[in-house]
Amino acid sequence: MKDFYQIIILTKNHMNNINENYFQINNSVELISNNEIKYNDLIVSFDYLIFDDTNLLSNFHETNILHENQIPTTNFFNATSIENIFYSKDILLTINDIENEEM
Repeated sequence: MKDFYQIIILTKNHMNNINENYFQINNSVELISNNEIKYNDLIVSFDYLIFDDTNLLSNFHETNILHENQIPTTNFFNATSIENIFYSKDILLTINDIENEEM
């Protein structure tokens, strides 16, 4: 496993055809900083993190992600209060938005 991925996807759903610079994780991770997670005792860096279930961030309530009634507050592009961390039920659309923004 690499120590860096452009996008880390936290979801319990299986996704096909994801880019080799993306890493899908189906288990809970710990958010260490705005661009690092701890996963299976490894520290992994990322440019963007997308998640669709707050239970996949084991320390969700200790992070700086603003939320109301356990649901992260997001903007129009699904970004949370941490601009490179996204909460979305439509992960592919969010990836597309990120890719289009970078161009």
